[in-house]
Amino acid sequence: MASAAFIELIAILFWPTLDLVDSSLEASTLSEMVRRRLGFVGAITDSAKSLVDWIFPGALWSWEQLVTFFFHLLILAFVAYALAAWSATHSSQAAQVPLRWVLIPLVVFEITLALTPATLSTDIYNYAIYGEMPVTYGANPFIRTPGEFPQSALYYLIPTYWHDAPSVYGPLWIALSAGVAKVFQSHALIEELLTYRFLAATGHFVNTVLIWHIARRLRPSSGLSAALTYAWNPAALLEFALNGHNDVFMLTLWLAAILLGLNRRPRLAALALGGSIAVKYTSALVAPLLLIALSVAAVHGQGLGRTADSRLPKHKLVAVLAVESAIACGTLLALYLPWLGGVETFGPVLYWITGPRLQNYWPDPLLMSLTAWTSALIGMPYVEVREPILSGFKSLARLLLIGVICWQSFRVGRALVSSPAPSVPAASASLGLSLPAGLYPELLAGSAKVLLVFLLLVNTWIMPWYYLWPLTVCAALGWDSMLVRICAGLSLTAPVIMYGRQLNVSPVGDWAGLTLVLPLVLAVAPVVARRVLRGWRHLRAPDPLADAAHV
Repeated sequence: MASAAFIELIAILFWPTLDLVDSSLEASTLSEMVRRRLGFVGAITDSAKSLVDWIFPGALWSWEQLVTFFFHLLILAFVAYALAAWSATHSSQAAQVPLRWVLIPLVVFEITLALTPATLSTDIYNYAIYGEMPVTYGANPFIRTPGEFPQSALYYLIPTYWHDAPSVYGPLWIALSAGVAKVFQSHALIEELLTYRFLAATGHFVNTVLIWHIARRLRPSSGLSAALTYAWNPAALLEFALNGHNDVFMLTLWLAAILLGLNRRPRLAALALGGSIAVKYTSALVAPLLLIALSVAAVHGQGLGRTADSRLPKHKLVAVLAVESAIACGTLLALYLPWLGGVETFGPVLYWITGPRLQNYWPDPLLMSLTAWTSALIGMPYVEVREPILSGFKSLARLLLIGVICWQSFRVGRALVSSPAPSVPAASASLGLSLPAGLYPELLAGSAKVLLVFLLLVNTWIMPWYYLWPLTVCAALGWDSMLVRICAGLSLTAPVIMYGRQLNVSPVGDWAGLTLVLPLVLAVAPVVARRVLRGWRHLRAPDPLADAAHV
């Protein structure tokens, strides 16, 4: 509980810190709107500011000090979070601790952050205007653009580069946004914007419950560790409760599909998977792995059993896989039907798949060095060498992603088709779990690895909320999983990189792009060092056969 109290204190200190940051950014007036609508917010913010000035004099007095103080708070929150996750993992009483001890502090964190008179992202303005377009103007947000509706107040709140962009979100999210716009059509804009925050906070709460149940099904003692690892993550709290990102709903439906698969409801799980893709298309990257797992769940659910050599019948698996895939794709297409307006309906998706580049692609410093070296070597101008090298790297990265998806799908399939008859704990058997014991851990880990490859090599811009995808996907494995700890570490370095550049004050050096992947480097370095040392000792060791021959 000490960690929870410390995280809540930091959440309160975020109020004056982010309020001053927000009021200094011309693109956002959320601070002013919240203060006007909720009078108590201004009083609390001013009191918190006085507290900060008393405890940390000068922390809020200049832009550099203000932004640096924000990052110090964020890092301290991560330290408290990591200690809480470690404690939950190594506690001998963890299995007896009820979920409410994670959820009650979580609700307090979320309410505190959802009412913060500031924002670090303008995405909720995008959600609102795309929802407003079909309700107020009768316009298809997949074809029309916000720039066509300057009469909307939201037009002046979204960044200018979104003025000419149709919606890049899925049809299920647009339907939800339209519903929110319809409900709040005659209300103050701030009420609609805060609704997106509280919806995202609710999604984060639901995800915590889903992860708890999934973890308990995989390993009954790991529920507390898994739920806390996800729920109290400071980046997740900021990006969902404060910034209201819709990624949380994509993850909700993906987790629901996992739990439905565990409960041997594969067709409902495929339906949930289709809904997840219809919120945001990213979950399509891990759909092959999940569909393979759901196919085995369907085979077990139909009582098809195993062949004489204890293997699942492959032809039946393929047939069921086709059915589950059709359900997921059919769900997506059915949700698209009200918005179909020809091929141009999918134009935004096709555009973003090509990877438009921003200036925070972490391998960029390495590619720039390679470009300079190649330019000097072959005597060509730098600008003529730059594009082929960048394009070649992107192509290799995409090929690697495809390879990783295929390999992880193969690993899940191999675990399913070739594993012996399942042996599960009595607690799991009583719940109807009859799948191979290693199936779902393999699925969760493989899905997280696919998303990490996409984020680190294929995706060309760093968005902190994107790095919550792999953490959410594998959180049910618990804090004692190295993969989970790597994902949690990336959820710290990603906001440090992005917000440092967004606010023009970086708390750490870029280190030639290595700051982002520092958690991965720290995790892999000891393993590599041990193997290199072992190989060196093996080479240096005397060969007894050679010594005998010499004698």
